[in-house]
Amino acid sequence: LDEYIKIEKEVLNETAELVEEGGYIVYSVPTICRNETYGLIEKFLKEHKDYKLVEQKQLLPFDKYRSMLYFAILQKEIKNND
Repeated sequence: LDEYIKIEKEVLNETAELVEEGGYIVYSVPTICRNETYGLIEKFLKEHKDYKLVEQKQLLPFDKYRSMLYFAILQKEIKNND
């Protein structure tokens, strides 16, 4: 699992460079592993100060859809170029 998390982190970092100001990243994985969900997003936000967390949620296997989906919506800040 650590190798998958490493790859997901690399993909997030590469994606972050492609997003325009005001744009969004939606990160979604079917897991309940904290290192792959909240932990990864916390690290991403520490390394990418130009992003903010809009929303995140973990759907657990015992919800009505029997899912394990985690998602986070991140937004790249708009820089004020005065």
